[in-house]
Amino acid sequence: KSKVNDNITAAVKAVMADTADNGDTAGKDNTATFNVAKFTYANNGNTATVGTMELATPWTDAANGARANGLLATTNLGSVTLAGAYFRDSQMGTDKSADVNGNANSANLNSNILTALAAIGSAGGVSYQAWYLNIADPKDEDGTTSTLGDKGGDATALLLNSKFGPVSVNASY
Repeated sequence: KSKVNDNITAAVKAVMADTADNGDTAGKDNTATFNVAKFTYANNGNTATVGTMELATPWTDAANGARANGLLATTNLGSVTLAGAYFRDSQMGTDKSADVNGNANSANLNSNILTALAAIGSAGGVSYQAWYLNIADPKDEDGTTSTLGDKGGDATALLLNSKFGPVSVNASY
């Protein structure tokens, strides 16, 4: 992350990979992939980030490569931060959540268009996140219609976290 001026920062993160996994170290075909290439403008509690960025949501895991190209805007209103995002060509992988029986969900979340809204904050010792996500025109990696179907779908999530003495309590819906 590098400071461009008083309000703008730039960040680039490249990952090297051997695309010709043939076991021969002399014949490696190394390629670089940009997981992050973004600019962020910040001023008076408001931010706008544009570019390729990692996605950390209740449905994705940025540490495992969930990323997309688009715009993320946030505004800080004291104890709550509001966020809105619009992404194209997201590479979110699969839903990392589980159903009520603990079975992992396997819905492919790669999409041509992704929009999200969130309210993130804390009140009375409880931190919370409320999310809305819309996935439009979902595609599998080979370009075919994903397991979500032709029309995509909507999702909501509510996460609550608190600590009572030595005990941490987390709830998600």
